[in-house]
Amino acid sequence: MSTAEDKRWFAAVASLEKCQLCRAPGQQVSHRDLGKGMGLKTPSYFTTYLCYDCHSALTDSKEFTRDEKRALMDRAIVNAYGHLIESGLLILRK
Repeated sequence: MSTAEDKRWFAAVASLEKCQLCRAPGQQVSHRDLGKGMGLKTPSYFTTYLCYDCHSALTDSKEFTRDEKRALMDRAIVNAYGHLIESGLLILRK
């Protein structure tokens, strides 16, 4: 995606307003932690909207294994896609 497309995507995800895991008021657009590294960035479409507690649990805590964190983030991304489709902000083409 281009920078302009990235900005539109992040704005759409941020418009969800609620955490895509626990439904608490969200606070930040969060990237999936896979495929990152020196000079590499996760694509913007692998983002979701999370509250501080869920974001911390998926990035900084020892509460979950790496695979569990990735599975929870994947679920949050799928939830975000569902809400974006329902709200008309993400339109699927044939």
